Amino acid sequence: MVTFSVSTTKKQPKRKTPPKRRSVMNIGYSKYRRRIKGVHLSKDAQTWIKRVGTAAVVIFGVIGIIGAIVLMIFLRNVKKDLPNPGEIWNRNIAEATRIYDRNMNLLYTTFGDQNREYVSLDQIPNVTRAAVLSAEDKDFYEHSGVDWTGLVAAFYDNFRSGKIVRGSSTISQQLVRNTILLDYLGEKAYEQSYLRKIKEILITLELENQLTKDEILELYMNEIPLGGTVYGFQAAAQSYFGKDVSQLTLAESALLAGIIKAPSYYSPLFGFAPEEAIAQKDMVLDLMEKNLTKLNERYGITQEDIDEARLQQITYNPKPIDIKSPHFVLWVRQLLVEMYGAEVVEQGGLTVITSLDYDMQQIAQEEIRVAIDGTGTEVGFREQYNVNNGAMVVLDPQTGEILVMVGSYDYWTIDDPRVDGNVNVTLSPRQMGSAVKPITYLTAFEQGYSPSTLAPDISWSFGAAYQPKNWDGRYDGIIPMRDALLRSRNLPALYTSELVGVHNFVATAERLGISTLNDVSNYGVSITLGTAEMKLLELTNAYAAFASGGIQHEPVPILKVLDKKDNVIYEADLGDSYRVINEQEAYLLNWVLCNESNTTRPMKELYTIGGQRLCGKTGTTDGPRDLTSFLYYPKLVVGVWAGNNNNEVTCGYRYADGTCRGQQGWSTTVPLPIAHSYLQRVIGRFDKAWITRPGNIVEKRVCMDTGLPAGENTACPTETFVFNADSLPDNDDSHKTYPICRVNGLIATNESEARQMGLIDDIMYVDYKLVNTNHDNEWHKWLTDHRDTIAGMLGKNIADVRYAFELPAEATCPLGLGGNNEPVVAFSSPVEGQEVIAETNLRIAFTTISLDPIVSAQIFFDSTLVGTGDINSNSADITYLVPSGTTTGNHIVRVVVRDSADRVTEATRTVSVRQPRNIFLSVSVVNGFSSSVKELQANLSGADIGDVNSVTFYVYNSSNTLVKTLSGEISSVSLWTTNMTISDMTSGAWYTIYAVAKAGVETFESAAYNYQIP
Repeated sequence: MVTFSVSTTKKQPKRKTPPKRRSVMNIGYSKYRRRIKGVHLSKDAQTWIKRVGTAAVVIFGVIGIIGAIVLMIFLRNVKKDLPNPGEIWNRNIAEATRIYDRNMNLLYTTFGDQNREYVSLDQIPNVTRAAVLSAEDKDFYEHSGVDWTGLVAAFYDNFRSGKIVRGSSTISQQLVRNTILLDYLGEKAYEQSYLRKIKEILITLELENQLTKDEILELYMNEIPLGGTVYGFQAAAQSYFGKDVSQLTLAESALLAGIIKAPSYYSPLFGFAPEEAIAQKDMVLDLMEKNLTKLNERYGITQEDIDEARLQQITYNPKPIDIKSPHFVLWVRQLLVEMYGAEVVEQGGLTVITSLDYDMQQIAQEEIRVAIDGTGTEVGFREQYNVNNGAMVVLDPQTGEILVMVGSYDYWTIDDPRVDGNVNVTLSPRQMGSAVKPITYLTAFEQGYSPSTLAPDISWSFGAAYQPKNWDGRYDGIIPMRDALLRSRNLPALYTSELVGVHNFVATAERLGISTLNDVSNYGVSITLGTAEMKLLELTNAYAAFASGGIQHEPVPILKVLDKKDNVIYEADLGDSYRVINEQEAYLLNWVLCNESNTTRPMKELYTIGGQRLCGKTGTTDGPRDLTSFLYYPKLVVGVWAGNNNNEVTCGYRYADGTCRGQQGWSTTVPLPIAHSYLQRVIGRFDKAWITRPGNIVEKRVCMDTGLPAGENTACPTETFVFNADSLPDNDDSHKTYPICRVNGLIATNESEARQMGLIDDIMYVDYKLVNTNHDNEWHKWLTDHRDTIAGMLGKNIADVRYAFELPAEATCPLGLGGNNEPVVAFSSPVEGQEVIAETNLRIAFTTISLDPIVSAQIFFDSTLVGTGDINSNSADITYLVPSGTTTGNHIVRVVVRDSADRVTEATRTVSVRQPRNIFLSVSVVNGFSSSVKELQANLSGADIGDVNSVTFYVYNSSNTLVKTLSGEISSVSLWTTNMTISDMTSGAWYTIYAVAKAGVETFESAAYNYQIP
């Protein structure tokens, strides 16, 4: 029985010469005897001060006595209802927490079928006891059950912060809280309250009176939870290492002792962060080293023992526990621990309904296993590419619910470092490769750029220290952002990353829920290639924001939590969402990733299932090592990672230096087929859905060589792109044709005259402006070196295409008058060698240039004067009917002009005259092949019917309105036919049919043929 007493007197030590008795108020009184503005305190004032001081001491003394009495009564009242610590041997077992999937399939029971085996303390080796004491309570054998110093320090810290921020518990207190207090208070045994702590302390003090220290330590080491359903060190030794507790080494003991404070987090088999277990072991060994003197005296532990333990390789020999979807369940358990505390989760009898769909989870696990292992008829990725591990996350983008979480190829494969199975890859930072490029281009769209904006794929330089290349060594030249993203070209992504700014990339990523980009100063433009580590779950949820048009939810693993009385203590708000992307910019990105433009992309066939278009992106890191793929549509998002947990390259065969000499695994050949195969099996459970176009989105025809909207008459290759109407670029297609003077190579200011003189070349100048002006010099050099490529895109000769940065100056084009300044005649018609048919009109047009006025201009056909020019306008434009008797062959058109200085110039053009063709044409109708189809025939006769190159039939109704135009096909030289459908014509009505044949520049029309529709 613990008793409490209060003493109001204190025995003073004897002195040979007792000091003079002084009032409390006299202590240090002399320092107050000072002048205040030259005045001394009076004797009355001094007396008053002494009396007040004495009264205060009496008052505080009385309050102290009353407080002590009240505290004693309070402690007695608290203590009288507390359980007897002796009942610890016969206590009741707490209730298990059960975790279910969304369909109430039981996934895990926290300690259903508890794995525990009681052993006496003498069966537990000294190294294990030493490790536990160092980790949890180094002064266990010295204190009376409570660390009063630590308790006071904790109280002070809690008082300063206004809330409970730390505690102080000895091994004895932990044992009481996890056993007696839990039975007595239930889940309130873990409340952070002072009353609960007082009860814990009182029972602990009583426990220390009733049991020896060794008995307490024995109970503790048999009761302590050590991960999963494992309780006590005997069960832990068997579960983790496959051995008896007596065989534990110091390193193994330190590891187990290190996970005591948070087994659901640190346990290498059942914890949320199993990779932290070794660090915990090292921490315990450090603590043992600090406490080495005491440990050596009690247990014989030496410095050599600790040094050897640091070097020992830990080997696990686990026994699988009854747990479904262990990566997901253990993560959920850790989240519950953060919400309610470890003890409540382990022993509080909670019912937890998660978002997981176990049926879909099993399919995902099977897809990953079959892909890696292969089948009887197909080689797996392990053999093909040295891919030994895989992970998958599946989300509902409309709610954020996590439907599937496969953390590795096999949770229980922990002896293969390429798998390291109990590590949950979906929550582990990994490089995601090109799968992060959408973040770069989304940032660009948010800055006003569009899918058509040029992001050229050329060998850009980003300073002397960074000279990147494309993975395949090739470059696609001029391409828009759409193609750069769909084809996953590296150099355009780096160019765009520099354009938008790395800090803006990081800001966009964080807005999308990426939490691993902690310091923007650590990253350069290569962040767009996936060099920064991200978590698969978080990046999958970023894609979920794309799938929902810019709306994002926090990932939801837990739908509902009920306490052991079935009261709902937590329920997820599935409607809780927030917009992270403007809907117009989200649509621009989806227009690309969903390939709405139907352009070329790698493995295009894997982005459609049963008529449902899928969106997505893949990523491959250097090596290759990390392979990722993301597929989505508005109902489902799938993220897949494949590779090796120890970062071995995904390559079937390698040289000694590690480079690949066999098949390499890529994101398009490993995770993309896994994601596609998985969706094929589950997509039927969900409705079809499509990315919808929001308002303010417009379509424009775009010049593919500039990325700008095309003008009505622009001569450039075009495709249709979408734009945010608020950031539509100016309608400037940047293709301009200039009149270049052949004499001086400059833009002619006297274009009309120079063109008449035949001195003008029409040259297209294109203004290929970069939005990222950091690379203008590189860009201009590339354009100059690839002039033939540009000309090919525009369908022009290389000499006819030049660039705006080469644009010449404007100047007068020298016209080149005669040697004695004779006038110059410039023909515009006819051209040299032009064919002319007798009995048709020949146009003769020219202009004259002279120093002095023209006084006469005569036009001759051979020797015949056929017209005169207008001397006032220095030009002529007449029509001359070539006579029917004109002989076949060459004839001369001649112009003679005279100026006022009597200078004469003569200019000629040669034309070739031939006689009209001998062709006659008639039309007939044949019954045809059915009542609704009639055959039209054009019958040709005459000497030149072989020259006919086309026949067209024209059908008019009785109102002389053209109702049909039909192209004929040649059946023989003298017969052209076509089929006329009459089902859409009026039965019994009359129609008139003509046929027109073309032979060169001549046309021949048949007589009218009248036909009544049956």
